[in-house]
Amino acid sequence: MSATNRGSIVVSQEFYPTPEPSILSIIKEIDFNKVTSFTEPCRGEGHIYDLVNTPIKYYCELSEGTNYLTTTMPLVDLILTNPPFSLAQEFITKALTEARTVIMLQRVNFLGSQARKSFWDKHPPTHLFILSNRPKFIATCTNTKVVDGKRVCNDKHSYQITEPPAICVTCGSTTRPTSDATEYAWFCWDTAKLLHKPAGVHVL
Repeated sequence: MSATNRGSIVVSQEFYPTPEPSILSIIKEIDFNKVTSFTEPCRGEGHIYDLVNTPIKYYCELSEGTNYLTTTMPLVDLILTNPPFSLAQEFITKALTEARTVIMLQRVNFLGSQARKSFWDKHPPTHLFILSNRPKFIATCTNTKVVDGKRVCNDKHSYQITEPPAICVTCGSTTRPTSDATEYAWFCWDTAKLLHKPAGVHVL
């Protein structure tokens, strides 16, 4: 996802760099012998872009002045990205016109909502790869100390996962990577037949 506040310790609302295990889980499902060209619409810090090895690679990144949604990109074999949740439908719709196989990381509940029903009727995914291990997108305060029945720190911020760990702005404790209560999946539209597994729902 594109960063709007990368210089801050506290993570901006839509900047959640994709953890490497989540990326590798889908990369191993792709037959890269069939992939010559690739686009990453939300390069961010390159977490996905750097792990995809193809002869031809393109990317957009809002913080570098390139907005994927307003930029015409070349037709490629594969688009693989983790788009901003609030713009996911727009990213998918555009990507389907620019790649033979499109793979997007989204919350499983993206399948819901009456507002998206017509979209799903028109663009049903061929594959859904559920991540059994929830991605750790953020870091949170490690201070769980309780005094008089109350937690010492009730920090509500999300932090970038860094090494050394970021410091909690509320109490000064260190932070640690953590997952949330949301289930995630790789949503795939595999027109080019790049995926090893047959169409359907799979758990990684």
